Amino acid sequence: MSKKIKHCVYMQFKPQYSVAERTAIMQRLADLKPIMNGFLSIEFGENLDFENKSDCNAGFVIDFASEADLQNYASHPEHQKIGSQLVEMSVGGADGIIVFDLAVE
Repeated sequence: MSKKIKHCVYMQFKPQYSVAERTAIMQRLADLKPIMNGFLSIEFGENLDFENKSDCNAGFVIDFASEADLQNYASHPEHQKIGSQLVEMSVGGADGIIVFDLAVE
């Protein structure tokens, strides 16, 4: 049985983007759930940064049923379009986005 994948993405949005704009693009990712096999859930929001250790001000975590489902999502044209917009909105572009994928039971 393949392990589930937690796809964790964190970024620092450029200051010109409001919380509403940041939430809207995250919601566009959430809107992919009904059309993507194995896209189990998504959570997104602002970084509370209680330890004051991160420049990232927002992020999301998507649970996928398998690595294959994550790969399918990664290659989906709508995800790529949203991803390009996230890169544009992030301080440092693609280099300013942290992606961390965890295999979990």
